[in-house]
Amino acid sequence: MGAQLGFIGVLHTWGKGLCYHIHWHFIVPGGGLTEDGQWIDLPYSDKFIFPPLAMSKVIRARFIKQLRKAYNKKQLIIPDSCEYLNDAAMFEYFLNDLSSDKWINYAKPPFGGPEQMVKYVGRYTHRVALSNNRLTDITGNKISFYVKNYKKGGVKETMTLSANEFIRRFLLHFLPKRFRKIRYGGFLARSVYAQKLEQARSFLTREASKSPMDKTETEITDYENDAIERCPKCQIGTMRTIDIDKKSRVRNWLAYIGFS
Repeated sequence: MGAQLGFIGVLHTWGKGLCYHIHWHFIVPGGGLTEDGQWIDLPYSDKFIFPPLAMSKVIRARFIKQLRKAYNKKQLIIPDSCEYLNDAAMFEYFLNDLSSDKWINYAKPPFGGPEQMVKYVGRYTHRVALSNNRLTDITGNKISFYVKNYKKGGVKETMTLSANEFIRRFLLHFLPKRFRKIRYGGFLARSVYAQKLEQARSFLTREASKSPMDKTETEITDYENDAIERCPKCQIGTMRTIDIDKKSRVRNWLAYIGFS
């Protein structure tokens, strides 16, 4: 693209029932900034900045490469339960297993707009694995709390654990000292974001002012109008089509994350 990309990433370590489920949430704008402060849009319309499936394979390859590098430099601490990995040949078998697994890189557009997207990711910045309002009962050596069963559409269910197991799972999500839970990169890096965001806003504002505001009206028949307004999925509900300028969405998003 000939431009610098940007991202905000937040680490999330827990899943249903306080299990250890490490994953990142990233906000990635659909474009980047050139050295002279111009905004470059995606090279292809209505898609992500990278194809999600191809990106999953690249992430897997890069991760395994760095894991092998750390192992060869004796920088990995092998737990007692995996002592067999101290053997170099067994470690290569382990990496081969990782290579054969399907790695998931899930991406979706911000349907609710920039405010909803940033608020959603922002909830993870200072959130703990279990809030008090999810606790339902503490009796003797048993602790019960609500969990969401996403296989059943996110319905609430009650999980009960022994005190020892509950504490063990809860402590899994205490991050090491000085560990960075939130990361900023590219033109959103903390050292340059004030200047870079101003450049992006300035360029996008100029581009938006050049766009014609008047639309050419097209006459359509009653039958065509009915077909357009009817929901293509259920053929019953009414669908409202809203034309949103792509550059305006990006400009609004940059303004929102700029803390201005």
